Amino acid sequence: MVYHDKVSFPGMPKGYERVMDLRSFLVRLGLLLCLAPLPAGAQNLSLPGLAVGMKRVTPTIWVDRAAGGKQVEAIRARIAAAERKVGAEFGRLRAAPLWQVCVTKECDRRNAMTSRAMTLGGLVITVSSKAVNDPVTYVHERVHAETHRAEGFAGRKKGLLPTWFDEGLATIISRSVGYPKGVAQCRAVANWKLPATRKEFVALSKSNGKGAGPVYTASACAVQKWLGAGRKPADALGQLRAGRRLP
Repeated sequence: MVYHDKVSFPGMPKGYERVMDLRSFLVRLGLLLCLAPLPAGAQNLSLPGLAVGMKRVTPTIWVDRAAGGKQVEAIRARIAAAERKVGAEFGRLRAAPLWQVCVTKECDRRNAMTSRAMTLGGLVITVSSKAVNDPVTYVHERVHAETHRAEGFAGRKKGLLPTWFDEGLATIISRSVGYPKGVAQCRAVANWKLPATRKEFVALSKSNGKGAGPVYTASACAVQKWLGAGRKPADALGQLRAGRRLP
């Protein structure tokens, strides 16, 4: 197992494999710095995506080094289940995100995990100690990884994937917080202006008086309506790959 504290790779074999691992890490790090806003404390390298104080348990999974063996196995099982669930909805998965999972608040702090979980450009999925035991969160974030991968950097710049559609689709597939349980819930938010950007999503969550839950519901209801026209979740990915804006 490899421990990563200061962007070093102790215990890794010398030679080509190590060079390629380092290159891969640096490329992902560079992309993450472009995608993710720098949080407070960035001067101390407390950035999302760096896997500070984590151990690598597979080539794509890093876990808080405070995690015990049973915790690691449970995390791996949740990730595998999320892959299967999202694969069943989308077909062949194209994203291959690195998973970084914390089990302690200290790990959250060191890795700037202020939310339950986050997907960074389809490259990295971070899961904090707040959501480590919640299988639904893993599915929700894995959906984001696939939509962000389909959107790509050019699509992101053009705004092909509105935040409401991204969150709504992830909510529908994972049945996470905000999943509409009936027509009445959708009717209650039918006239809401859907947030096109993350900034608008956060602003609406703060201004509606009930938090983010209803915003997820409004987004999910809109996506549900889009799917109700005879479409499938995979159609959204195809549209993004073709360079067409959703919905």
